[in-house]
Amino acid sequence: MPVNQVKTGHGSLKPAGGGEVAASPIAVAKGGVDIRNVAIGAGLQWFEVTTLGQPFENMKVMMAAHRNDGLMDACRRLYAVRGLSSFWQGLVPWAWIEALTKGEYCCSPSTKLRSFEVTRSKTGPGGQKGTLQVAAEILQRDGIRGMYKGVNAVALRQATNWGSRFGLSRLVESAIKGKDKERKLSKPQRILSSIIGGALACWNQPFEVVRVEMQRADSVASNNTIGGAVRHIYETSGLRGFYRGVTPRVGLSAYLTTVMVFGGDEVKTYLQRKDAR
Repeated sequence: MPVNQVKTGHGSLKPAGGGEVAASPIAVAKGGVDIRNVAIGAGLQWFEVTTLGQPFENMKVMMAAHRNDGLMDACRRLYAVRGLSSFWQGLVPWAWIEALTKGEYCCSPSTKLRSFEVTRSKTGPGGQKGTLQVAAEILQRDGIRGMYKGVNAVALRQATNWGSRFGLSRLVESAIKGKDKERKLSKPQRILSSIIGGALACWNQPFEVVRVEMQRADSVASNNTIGGAVRHIYETSGLRGFYRGVTPRVGLSAYLTTVMVFGGDEVKTYLQRKDAR
């Protein structure tokens, strides 16, 4: 017997949280949450980050950390470390942990460690340390607070990410439908809506640059606060510095939104049909 689901005004289920923080379609049911839909969202998020999501994320972080670099410079920096595998560094376990904990600010440690892992030097003394060893050293040096460095910036990003992505995607769908609001869109039209919605949602890139500045491996003490990071970015890179890395982030957001909005709708529709048989 399928669990009764409560739908939002646009006819689909509301996501659980934010990402560069993403969220799964969650069904609110009588007596609690439909665990099946939670699993669907986690699975889609895991698929997204394991395929193209992590390379886009690493390019975005590298450009936000090195604000004089262009996209090709960021790619060269990544490739110089460990070849193609560098585009997926930070995936295991930090990106997987983050993908499976969307909607909870407990994902901040994994966000911190993803950024730290991408931006830390891999040459010189200690350059070949394992990622778990790096995490242990952060805990030993800074305590649990070190793992949550940049959490306020993460919260600002999270609070605006998925509301923007879902909302803008649905607005684009509505615009394509025109006056006929009952019109059923084709799959290419729905994919296009997700791509446009995801790209437009990158208006909050300044929050992401501030987050990277606070969580990068060589961040200075004065950047421990949002205000300090904002001042440092402006003094060193000007207003343009707040939008460094926006190009790969547009690619990331468009891909992520397509997987979660279009892909989530498709999986839910399939399961509803299966339940109705």
